[in-house]
Amino acid sequence: MAKRKRVGLILLENKEWIAGIYLMLNIIKALDTVDKKLKPTIVIIAESKERFEIFKEETKYPYLEFYQYPEKIIKKYPNTLYGKVSKKLSRSKKELKVDFIYPRPLNNLAINSPEVHWIPDFQEVYLPQFFSEVELKERKVYQQKVADEASLIVFSSRDSYNDFQRLYPKAKSRTFILPFAVIHPDITVMKIDELRKKYGLPKRYFLLPNQFWAHKNHITVLRAAKLLKEKNKDFMIAMTGSKDDYRNKDVFGDLHRYIEENNLENNIKSLGFIPRLEQLCLFKNAIAIIQPSLFEGWSTVVEDAKALKKFLVLSDIDVHREQIKENAIFFDPLDEVDLKSKLSLFLVNDPNIVEIDYQNNIRGFGERIVELIDLLTESKQ
Repeated sequence: MAKRKRVGLILLENKEWIAGIYLMLNIIKALDTVDKKLKPTIVIIAESKERFEIFKEETKYPYLEFYQYPEKIIKKYPNTLYGKVSKKLSRSKKELKVDFIYPRPLNNLAINSPEVHWIPDFQEVYLPQFFSEVELKERKVYQQKVADEASLIVFSSRDSYNDFQRLYPKAKSRTFILPFAVIHPDITVMKIDELRKKYGLPKRYFLLPNQFWAHKNHITVLRAAKLLKEKNKDFMIAMTGSKDDYRNKDVFGDLHRYIEENNLENNIKSLGFIPRLEQLCLFKNAIAIIQPSLFEGWSTVVEDAKALKKFLVLSDIDVHREQIKENAIFFDPLDEVDLKSKLSLFLVNDPNIVEIDYQNNIRGFGERIVELIDLLTESKQ
């Protein structure tokens, strides 16, 4: 019997980027859908065992191990794209006994080993105003070095891959496209009536489940809400997500001010960062999900909606078009009139849903991860 492969998985644990935690969970859960002999041993690399125990309980993955690095390896998110990781990590590979580590941190290129690098998107190229000069320079330096020297780069979408090809046409690195799927915990234990009462929501509501970051574009939704209110429409938009944007501390305050100045308190509710089960239950029972983002690498919100068979009102950006073909309507992300007209379609009647088996997405994600593992381990032989 072939020796089970071993993968070191760096836990992207950060309150400001909760999607990083969800991504790690989804990778592990997706691998649990593949044949037993193909399942790798996953070594979770993290600062403390607490999060590992949560992962172990939630995933029930049979081949899960923990490695606690002796120093703080993942520091506060604003420092780099994924968090700073000690340069000593590459020297710990023998101690870890792993075939490769994923994803490689920005400041630690171990070119002579098959670690895989992940570039989720090139948002800074299109929206540089949302980044500091330091961040812009840091991303550019990292991307150029990876393009020149890394053995393999993973992209979450073909859209990001196309950007890379355009920006780095002479890149020597191999590339791999790995769109993720989501695997949800059981939400049947949640009672929507209790949640609506807890958060003061009516039976019919839209859900906008984005972090309050500038590029997430909440303002277009608020402007569309203002137009709906002026037409005396009855509606509610519930918003969930962290209120802190480390790049722009004024985002949430400015949005809250807009709500107050336009008397939208009875139409817009910000619920803050709520428990995942509660958020998914609100997903499941919403009229539709609003995703107004100006830029995404591969949207967790879209995948959540697909998994829960919910209709999406989506900003018309290339990656959204790539990510979903059914159960969505698109609007110009800078045109509140367009969004208002799209939301108006569902103020009385729910959207029709085309039934799609999302389990195929999950299985495909797991199989694609196995392909990546095979590609990297074969390159060592």
